[in-house]
Amino acid sequence: SPRSEFWVTAKAFQSESIGGDNISANRRYLSVQPALSWNLTPWWSVEGSYRYRRQKRDTDLESAESHLVYIALRYAFGLDGAQP
Repeated sequence: SPRSEFWVTAKAFQSESIGGDNISANRRYLSVQPALSWNLTPWWSVEGSYRYRRQKRDTDLESAESHLVYIALRYAFGLDGAQP
């Protein structure tokens, strides 16, 4: 398996109220998340990621944003029946 992996997940969408009666429910979303995984051994890996999210309502002047950073240590149980 590869020693390291890098990937980016991106999502963007817009929601609107049915019939257009409630414009305060209309909003746009954006999420971008780059991540990196490093295999320490066949059983152990460490993963880090950053996530940016943004939401903008049609009726608001400002948008809401959030930021998340995380690091995870993973162990693969029962990997192809191999023993560490």
